[in-house]
Amino acid sequence: MLHFGTPNSQDDLTEPDRLTVLETRRNCNDPGDSPLSALASQVYASSLFRFLIVGTIGFFTDTALVYAFVFQLGWHYVVSRFLSFSIAVGATLLLNRAWTFRIVRDRPVSRSIVYVVAQISGGAVNIAVYAASASAFPIFKSWLIIPLALGSGFGLLVTYSMSRYVAFRPTTT
Repeated sequence: MLHFGTPNSQDDLTEPDRLTVLETRRNCNDPGDSPLSALASQVYASSLFRFLIVGTIGFFTDTALVYAFVFQLGWHYVVSRFLSFSIAVGATLLLNRAWTFRIVRDRPVSRSIVYVVAQISGGAVNIAVYAASASAFPIFKSWLIIPLALGSGFGLLVTYSMSRYVAFRPTTT
């Protein structure tokens, strides 16, 4: 059915047209969107959500490497963590710059330096909590995921704040 102008109802639309209208509403945050759909769009667009996704990737990278270094190579759990953490920071820098804070494109070198400083600050908190909890609870040395998660949680508070509000803060003109 051909339409010239705006149809009075979605019942007058063919299936491809109906999908186009729905997609347009979704992209434009049309008042016709359901509250759940609007919330999902806002969450996905949120830098915190993307930071958490990237952080999860970094966490699994860190975890896989620390397990390999400790249980396969026999390295000390703290030494292993410094190396695994460094590699994970490099991975998250690239992902956060490309996806989480992609709007900010100016001064990539200086922003990367500030990001690394933020990660080192958060990493200091992260590794301190990791080492303290593994030392305080010897059972955690067999279950390194627990001190890894504790350290990552506390480190997240520092790294997101510094990344969002310092390293990738949009410049004002």
